[in-house]
Amino acid sequence: LASVKVSRVGALIVAGRYAKMSRVLPQTPWFIDGERKLESSVEELISARIAPLFGPNTTFTFVSSGREDVDVR
Repeated sequence: LASVKVSRVGALIVAGRYAKMSRVLPQTPWFIDGERKLESSVEELISARIAPLFGPNTTFTFVSSGREDVDVR
């Protein structure tokens, strides 16, 4: 064989847990009236580490559970 091409069709589910230790870091990007309110999010931090493992043309959805707490108090 001169080359091998591997392709995958369908969804791949990657699951995990995280403990959010800060109330100033939202779970998902936080925008109000189109304006970004906080610098980063758990979703963005985790996605930045995982996305490169699957290649540049891969799309994914980050699903968090629980409630947002940056706007509580």
